[in-house]
Order: sequence, then structure tokens, then C-alpha cells
Amino acid sequence: FKTVVLIFIIVTNLLAILIMLYVVNSLVIVFIPRRSADSILHRSKRYNSGLLEEILQGNLERECIEESCTLEEAREIFENFEQTNKFWNQYVDGDQCQSNLCLNNGSCEDGINSYTCWCTSGFKGKNCEIDVSKMCSYENGGCGQFCNNDLVQGSICSCVHGYKLAEDAKSCEPEVPYPCGKVIRHSLDTNTNVASATLENNKEIVPIVNKDTRIVGGHDSFPGEIPWQVHLISNNFKCGFCGGSIINENWVVTAAHCLRPNENITVVVVGEFETEKEEGTEKYHDVINVIKFPKYNASENKYNHDIALLQLKPPIEFNDYALPICLADSAFTEDVLMKSGTATVSGWGRLASGGPQPYKLQKVELPYVERTQCMSSSKVMVHHNMFCSGVREGSKDACQGDSGGPHATNFNGIWFLTGIVSWGEGCAAEGKYGVYTKVSRYYKWINHVTRGF
Repeated sequence: FKTVVLIFIIVTNLLAILIMLYVVNSLVIVFIPRRSADSILHRSKRYNSGLLEEILQGNLERECIEESCTLEEAREIFENFEQTNKFWNQYVDGDQCQSNLCLNNGSCEDGINSYTCWCTSGFKGKNCEIDVSKMCSYENGGCGQFCNNDLVQGSICSCVHGYKLAEDAKSCEPEVPYPCGKVIRHSLDTNTNVASATLENNKEIVPIVNKDTRIVGGHDSFPGEIPWQVHLISNNFKCGFCGGSIINENWVVTAAHCLRPNENITVVVVGEFETEKEEGTEKYHDVINVIKFPKYNASENKYNHDIALLQLKPPIEFNDYALPICLADSAFTEDVLMKSGTATVSGWGRLASGGPQPYKLQKVELPYVERTQCMSSSKVMVHHNMFCSGVREGSKDACQGDSGGPHATNFNGIWFLTGIVSWGEGCAAEGKYGVYTKVSRYYKWINHVTRGF
């Protein structure tokens, strides 16, 4: 028995020794030198592949590069609104500006699924691709008359009816004997037969300047100087009472308030200059059709939509003393013509409020008035289809009898109808302006009526 116990003890000790040797051997394997351990356990550092390295700071790499972060976490890292947004816009969907999308030296700002180009002076557009100097908004695109924007060419010029583009594709030249708005002036010489003046459209005879002041700062015009001006004659009283403008050989435009129910208009005189004598230039035409603007209602407002068309018989034969004024669409009229500074108003209206009427056709140059200033000058409603023209000092204005006449604007030597004399509070009253029908609002209607007959 003792022998068995002794053997058991020996075996147990041997096992214990073996176990200890195993453990020691294992420790030797685990606890190797630091350099060897570093070579085994080395973790390759991740690096930023060009993504805003200059603004990486703090734990940005751990929070947003190795892992996904939220906008709030990014904000906590940068503690700066602009840097946070700059990082976040690229972090979410990459840098949209890498493709150099902005042209003409424009600078690109990245956004989420978008980008913004900040253009240098003289360029605009999504990618700064538009050269402003070639657009219609800059000096009318260099066009002599109408201008339309084109993304490729910059601007495309065109001309009013009766004109064609010249070889420079910018200016306009006549293609009919008597194009609209082109004036041939004649000197006022009592020893000269004005009716025998040249009919060459391209020749301009400069008039002698007349310094005699007339209607509220206006002057006598000269024969043929305002050839689209017409005189409406009342059959009831056998005298002129309103003005108008020639649109084409068959139609005249005037103010609707001139056409009162008891006013029987049978004659329109074209080529008129001095009402008290026959000059040989006058022609008389019957009115066969009167069309007021459909929304005109004198019982509600005598001057709202104050425009009407008169159809004539026989048709007008154009000459130096009778030819049409040009019409333009609302874009050209309001964006170009009505921003040109001044316009000319003409008529045989009274020389002062309640004063005498002149024998010779009068003209006066008037500036456009800013709409806010126009509206504040009167307690009467100035509708959007009206505008003001005149001077606050009250030195120039239209007056009674000028109604229906032209408010004309010169652009590159061609005259366009911009307004119709409509109403005012007195004549040249201080702080008041003349109010005119804005023709641009009725351009389509005028074309529809005059071309439909």
C-alpha cells in the first residue's frame, strides 16, 4: 500500500512539473520583445486622400473618415459654421466643383447635389456662360431696333415692319418707300413751296429752329415733322377737337374718351399743319368704323383703357406729310423706349388751361416720370395701363384738345408710339403730370384689329 501511495505522489509531481513547463513555454511565446510585437501588431494608419486636409483637426478622422458621422458631430469638430458646411457638402456626395464647371474665370462653391458659380464681372448664368455685353439688357444688345436673347449668339436683332436688317446684322434699313416712324423734315420758308420738298426717304432736310415758345413750354412744329399726327373733325361743330396717330394706311389710333356719343366724327385730316389755311398737304378721310377697347366703360372710368381705333376710307396714300408711326411690343417699349429719358407730345390743344388754341401744330418734349412719383402726385387712381410724363415744376404739359394725340419716343432716329394723350389735372399745374394711355399694354389688340380687316 505504501508503495502505491509513493508512486501516486511521484506521478502527481511529474504532472505538476509538466504543467508548469507548458505554462512557462506559453508565456515565452506571448511576451515577445516589443519590436517583434510591433512588427506583428502594426496597424497601418489611414490617411486623407486630399479631402480638405488643410482643415482636418481634432478627431475628425476617427469620427467621420473611419466611421460615419452626422452633421451635428461635424459641427462639434469644426466649431465653425462655414468650415462645417464646406466639409459637409463634400462629405455627403463628393466635390461637385472638381469638373471645373464654372466658365470665364468664375469660382465654384460646392453644395449637396448642387454647386454655385460666382461669376466675374460681365458674365452671368448657371455656369457663367453668358456674356452680358452681348445680351439685350446691355445697350439693347447693340441692335438698332428689336433684340432677342440667345444663349449661343448672345443676342439676335430684328426690325419693325417696313425695315430689314443691314449687313451688320444689327442696324435696320428701310425696305419700303415710306416706312413707319422715319421723318423727312422741311424748313419753314415762306418763299418755298413746302409741298415740293424732296420725297427721298434717306435725305433729311434740317429745319430752321423756331424759338417762339408756345403751349406750356412747347413750340411750333414744322410741316412734315410729325407726319403721323392726325386731326379729328367733328361733323356737329365743323372743327377739330382731338388728335390721333396713323397706324397704317387704313387705321388711326386715338383716345376712347374723345368718341363721345353725341360726337359725330366723319372726317380725319392727315398731313395737317396749320388749321387756318390750306397748304396742299391735307387729305380728308371718312371714318367708317369705330372700335373702342372691349374693356373701356366710360360710365365706370372715363380714362381707364382709354384707347380706340378708327378705320378710314379711302386708305391713306403715304407721303412726306402723312406716314405711320411705329409700334413695338411691350418688352421693347417698356424696357427700352420708356427708359430712354424723354418723349415728344404734339397736338393743336390749348396753349394754356382755358386759353386759346393754336393754328399751327405744337410739340413739347417731356420726360418720363417714375411710377411711384406719378401715383403720389394725384388722388385719382393711376392704373397700370397708364403712365405719367411731364415736369413737376409745371412748365410743360399737354392741354385740352391734345387728347388722343401721340406720345412718341425716338430710338436711333425712328419714332415709336409709346402713349396716347389721355388726362391730367389742369394743364402744367405745379406738382402735377400729364397721364397717358400705355400703348404697350394694347399692342396685341391693335395688331389683331388692324390686321383682321
